[in-house]
Amino acid sequence: RDVGQYEVRLTVFEEFGQPTIDEYVAQADRQSINSETTQNVIERIFTVKNQAPDVDWSW
Repeated sequence: RDVGQYEVRLTVFEEFGQPTIDEYVAQADRQSINSETTQNVIERIFTVKNQAPDVDWSW
C-alpha cells in the first residue's frame, strides 16, 4: 500500500444464508447499516507509514 491517509467506509447487509429464504423475506425486511452514518469521519481515516522491513540475511 502507498504511504498516506485512507478512509474506510463499510456497509453491512443482513443475510440469512439459506437459498429459499427469498420466498419469505422481502428486500425491505433485510437490515443494513453504513459506517458513514454511524461513525465520525475522523474515526474512518488511518495512516499508512513507510517503514523499512526488518530483515536478517544471516541464516
